[in-house]
Amino acid sequence: MQIAFWKWEGAGNDFILVDGRQMPRALNPDEVTRLCDRHHGIGADGLIVLTPLVLASGEEPVGDVREWPRWEMDYCNADGTRSFCGNGSRASFAFLVRQGWAPRRATLVACDGAHAAVWDASRDLPGVALQPMGGARHLGAAPEGVAVAPADHWFADSGSPHHVAFLGTDREALATVDVRATGAAIRHHAVHAPAGANVNFVADSASDVTELWARTFERGVEDETRACGTGATAIAVADYMRRGGPTFRRIHMPGGTLEVTFDHDPEGFDGIWLHGPAREAFTGVVEWPDKPERPSPNTDIFAWLGVWVALLLGWNLTVQAQPVLTDQAQISLLTGSPGTELWSAWGHTALRVYDPGRTPAIDYVYNYGTFAFGPGFYTRFLRGHLDYRLSRDPFGSFQISYLRSGRGLLEQPLDLAPEDVQAVAEYLEWNLLPENRTYRYQFFKDNCATRVLTVMEDVFGERWDAGCTEAPGPAGGHTYRAAVRPYLQGWPWAAAGVEWALGPEADSGPACFACFLPDGLADQIQRARLDGAPIASPPLERVPREGAWFSQGPPTPLHPTAAAVAWLLLTLLTLRGGRWTWLGRSIFLLTGLVGLLLAAAWAFTDHRDLWANSTLLWANPALLVLYVPRWFNARWGAGLRAVLFVFLGSFVAMKAVTGWDVPVWMAALLLAVALALEPWKLRQTLHR
Repeated sequence: MQIAFWKWEGAGNDFILVDGRQMPRALNPDEVTRLCDRHHGIGADGLIVLTPLVLASGEEPVGDVREWPRWEMDYCNADGTRSFCGNGSRASFAFLVRQGWAPRRATLVACDGAHAAVWDASRDLPGVALQPMGGARHLGAAPEGVAVAPADHWFADSGSPHHVAFLGTDREALATVDVRATGAAIRHHAVHAPAGANVNFVADSASDVTELWARTFERGVEDETRACGTGATAIAVADYMRRGGPTFRRIHMPGGTLEVTFDHDPEGFDGIWLHGPAREAFTGVVEWPDKPERPSPNTDIFAWLGVWVALLLGWNLTVQAQPVLTDQAQISLLTGSPGTELWSAWGHTALRVYDPGRTPAIDYVYNYGTFAFGPGFYTRFLRGHLDYRLSRDPFGSFQISYLRSGRGLLEQPLDLAPEDVQAVAEYLEWNLLPENRTYRYQFFKDNCATRVLTVMEDVFGERWDAGCTEAPGPAGGHTYRAAVRPYLQGWPWAAAGVEWALGPEADSGPACFACFLPDGLADQIQRARLDGAPIASPPLERVPREGAWFSQGPPTPLHPTAAAVAWLLLTLLTLRGGRWTWLGRSIFLLTGLVGLLLAAAWAFTDHRDLWANSTLLWANPALLVLYVPRWFNARWGAGLRAVLFVFLGSFVAMKAVTGWDVPVWMAALLLAVALALEPWKLRQTLHR
């Protein structure tokens, strides 16, 4: 099973974060170690599984219904052992706030108990409260047999056990200490048996008691790490006990600076808060082992016997296609960025059904953009009978395809009541049945994006208002033709072909027309209403896009504009007649063949987007006849030239009235055809 993960770091400590609602089962220590391995896995100091906790009686979620104030934070070191992690808790809290899953004041429940977490708005830093401490214990000398520079040794348990070696103000000694070797020797020393301890080497400042510099060897990781939150806390408490001063310490570690504040009384230390930076490094999808131990042969036999007994007894064994979802289930609109293949240049839309309340979690993507391949596919495609179908895939598989292709993926959770989520999910499962899943694709009117509106209309009826009376969004432009142009900026020849091929319907822009594009739907859905209330907000980024949003096609040595201008110049150079006249009139071959294809599409196919194309007024199949010199110069040929020139003029007039929305390359070809028709010679030819 593939599930999403997020890689976060807190002051250099890096962690794999996983939504526990996706997990089919817990991992064993060996599996955690493999995922944290920096050569063969994702690589991290530890793995954290985050799961929302059931609220206490009478307590309600804060803010949005998906925002939970209490989360279990199950932290495992890279070797699979469990402990509390200060930086891991800060990174987890920052992640939950960023995802919109927790408010800015929450509780994280770790293996050592509950920890308050608060976002410090003044410093824009996540902070976490640590458990009260009894204080630090002075050890004095180094553990027996351990060679280390002169230092004052202490021990403190700040949620994890820490040995602290103060090296004085000699920061050079701190820089040169062999943290890995010396730290390992102290970590495994009998003085810290049997569990062992983390080991911190510290240099202080002679001028400011609150400033310290530290390096840490972490047990579980069994190496130096770039920072340690519980280590910083142990250092702060131990240093306060040895030197006094303010109840605040700033600890500079290789990965960043951590700040520790605390209260002190005769009974120990309380009100301990750890603040510091935390950020997302990257996201991904990982193959999560979901298969339990293989059942024994006897178990398999008894399972089959049970099925046969049920059949013999006449029991009605059925499979429930769509199980009843829990109240935690949600429907999301997914929007994919344009891809690097021409067929994917418009982007993509799908619906996600996610229910973390079930075990294992339900997490499927329903995709209306799947080609319905079958016998005669290409013949049917040429005739305009392009069939698409609805498919269903695990969200992890869908997400990883975007990661591998470098495409962005946005998500918009829809604010639907549990019964409405269930209704949409049941409709999608009904639509997935073999007899219902296939539909006839139409570029403007019926595709993966417009199908989402169809789902909403069919499920909710009069309760649903798509908001189509409002102005189209920025992705839409004012007509279908204008809407598709930005997506083909990186595909100049494809853009020319589409511009040439689209019929008059492309120059219209009815209400909600922009929803035929995934970006247009993502914008329009924010205006939609269910029972008068909005259901969606701006998209959240699930997979970042590599590069610009609009895709780029393969490099082309010749742009259509350059080719059209060259053809125009060729026509001009051959107007005086001579042996190269046939080359100048080759424009008739190009435009005549294009016209022939458009006429055939209109007459013999169901490609309705190509029908009644006004391009036929100037790119007319009759131009092919005029390429023959004898026919071009004949009297009837002159009559045909006159008619085609009038047609061309009609096209120019029509475009001028509507704002002259004509690309430069097309204008150059129009002029080339007009000149090649030689209208100034028509009167002479017709009257001879």
